[in-house]
Formats: sequence, structure tokens, C-alpha cells
Amino acid sequence: MGDPTRAQIEQWRTDQLGAAAKNWGEVADHVEFILNAAKDAIKSPIGKGQFLDKFKETAEAVIAKTPHQIERLRAAKTAAETSEADLKNAKNSAVSAINDAEGDDFTVNQDLSLTDRKTNASLVERAFRKITKFVHEGIIGLRARALVGVDNRIAAELHKIAAEVSGFRIGGPDGTTVLTGGPLPRGESRNLGPIAGTNAPPISGIKGTDLGEIIEIPDGKGGKKLVAIFGDSFSEDRLGGNHYKSVAVEVKGFDEQGKPIWGDVLTGYDGEQGRAPLFPTTGLPADVTKGPNTLPAGSIVMNNGDVYTMVAATKDLHPDGGTWFTKANGDFSNGWPPIGSSYQTAEASPISQVSGYQAKDGTTYIAANGFDRGQGVAMYRVPDGVDVTDRKNWQPWTGNGWGNSGQVATHDVSQGQRFGEISMREVQGTPVISGF
Repeated sequence: MGDPTRAQIEQWRTDQLGAAAKNWGEVADHVEFILNAAKDAIKSPIGKGQFLDKFKETAEAVIAKTPHQIERLRAAKTAAETSEADLKNAKNSAVSAINDAEGDDFTVNQDLSLTDRKTNASLVERAFRKITKFVHEGIIGLRARALVGVDNRIAAELHKIAAEVSGFRIGGPDGTTVLTGGPLPRGESRNLGPIAGTNAPPISGIKGTDLGEIIEIPDGKGGKKLVAIFGDSFSEDRLGGNHYKSVAVEVKGFDEQGKPIWGDVLTGYDGEQGRAPLFPTTGLPADVTKGPNTLPAGSIVMNNGDVYTMVAATKDLHPDGGTWFTKANGDFSNGWPPIGSSYQTAEASPISQVSGYQAKDGTTYIAANGFDRGQGVAMYRVPDGVDVTDRKNWQPWTGNGWGNSGQVATHDVSQGQRFGEISMREVQGTPVISGF
């Protein structure tokens, strides 16, 4: 660009460099956390056979490549901090030159030319002020161009650094990406690496939580609120203390890093007096006792704002006690009671997890699998106007089209991959499945 205007100089942004430095520092901290976790895991591995061999191979690959990348990220942070200081100095120097001219009774115009405000000066003084004006204009011009030069230099340097850092992958040679990746093309999948369950902010009264999901539910006052629902959780940071078979926790919002700001624990632990559990089993068949844990098993979001949550009564992650649906709402006084007609035994339905949404045309689309990774992901749809919690209304995707209502899906849309937790939502008009 040519010489900037006065307004551009005075409004020149430097804060984005500080934000970049902060971001690179946080990424470095996260990668270092992964590195330390991999080192700890190697010391005390879990499993045996091929699983253990693959685990060690993956952990050793992480250990081998991350220290150098952490150094690069820290260097990128330092470079951004130094660049921010350089740019601030260049901006301050240009602004100071403008202020000096204004202090000598010259008006600095937007094109950086000067207008003398002393119109009644003597002939000698006017001659002197012409020289002063020339000097001020020269200094302002030099510092304005210096500001542009510093900005261009920084942009080139940080662009190169960003390109190097953004290419960093903890995943394997297939291109699985941990830190970056850009927009996901239609039909493509991407492995985001070990991002779940680390560095989570604490919940008051609960130190150990299972995996969970944040859902938006009616608040009972005509509005909405966010609630996180977790599987079995404990008051201690281990398997100990008060045990919540499932628990709902208020989410007040998110901090600048996107992490939840926790509110109250809304449901009771097992055996607690005065607070109901999240998922009471009253009214369900006796088979439900075969699964001692009642775990949240995904949600289906409807166009009218209703949210239906599947519950699985599990033993060792198998839905031995069956599955059913509840309707999520803001009243936790009695928990979320089961929709009785939705109950299925483990023999009748091997599904122990779902996620779905209602599309604009009223059709509800559901992805279904099992917690224990014993089955692939299957797809179902439910026509508009029928009960989505009754699996007799579900139509499976066969690979060639949609099957009949009540038919069990046999087509594996995950193509042999096995996932535990899954989520399917419509994002910008496109269905997106995520899971691990």
C-alpha cells in the first residue's frame, strides 16, 4: 500500500499479534500435555497383544515428534510477541510525529499534509514555519512508511511461521490432523486426535466425570438453557465417594477458550435424599436391573425445540438392562422419567447410543451404534408426524435406499470403523457426524 491516512495510522491494529501469541502458547501447552500423557502411558500401559503393540507404537510416535514441534510453537509465540512490540513502537512513533506537528499549531490532514493554524504570524515567522512544516511533513511521512514497512515485514514472517506450525500433525502419514485442517469437504472425514477429556474445568462437588454432552433445553420460563449430562460420575477424582449413575450440570456459558463455565449440579447421586437421579427407572420392566448404570446415550433434537435423550442401562458398557428415551426439560425435581413405550430390551435392540436431528422437511435422521464399539454406525430416518421415540417407526438405510419401518439396519455406514461416542447434527445445511 502507499502512505496510510492519518485515521489508518491512529487506528492501526496490533492486538491480533497478541491474540496469535496467546493462541500459539495455548497450543504449545496442549501439545506438551499430550506429550507428557504419552510418556506416562508408556510407563504404565493397559492392555495386551496387538492392542498394546499398536498403543505403544502410537505413543512412541507422539513422543518422537512433539518436542521439536513444541519448541517451534513456543518460538512462534515469542515471534508474535516481539512483532507486536515492534508494530506498537512503529505505530507510536508515527502517532507521536502527528502529535508533535499538532503541538506546533499545524493541523495534520488525512493525507498527512499539514495546514498552518497560525494565520497572523509575521513575515519572518511565516518563513520559519514553512521550514518547520516541511520538516514535520517529512518526519510524519517517513514514520508512516516505516509503519507500513514493519507491518509488511511482520506479515511475511508470521505467514511463514504460521504455514510451518499449521502443518504440524500428531497423527500418522495418512494426514490425520490434531491442531488444524481447514474446512472439511463434503464426504471427507478427519481424525482430530486426543482432544477429549483433558484439562476440563472442575465442577463443584464432582471431581470425576464420565464423558457427556451439552444440550439446549427449555428453562420452564419460555426461554432456553444449556445443560451438560454426564455418565457415571463421582465426588472424588477416582472411583470413589458419592456415585452419580448419571448427572446433569448447569452450563452458564463458555470462557474465552471455549471451555464451559459450570453452574449447579442439578440431580442427585445414588441414594441421595431430597434430589432425584437424572434417569429414574420407575415403571420400567424388571430387565432394567440387569444394567446397574443408567447412562445418557445421545440425543435427538427436534425442530420445535424438544430434545429426546436415550438412556442405556449398562453393565461393562453393554446395554444389558435395555434402552429407552426420556424427554429433556428444565424440571429436575423428579429427574427425567422414561417414556414407557420407548423401552427396548438388549435382545430386542442392540443399539445403546443414538444421535440425530429433525430436518426442515420434518424427517428425523438418526445415527445409531453401541458404547462398546461392538458394532458399526447405522443410519435411520423417521417420517414426519410419527413418534421418534418408538423404534417401530424407524426406517434403516440399506446402502441402496431406505428400508421398512421397524426393520433393523444391517448396513455399516462407518465402513468397518468402530466408534464409542457419536454425535450427528445438521451444520450449515449439511449432516455432520463426529465421534471417537
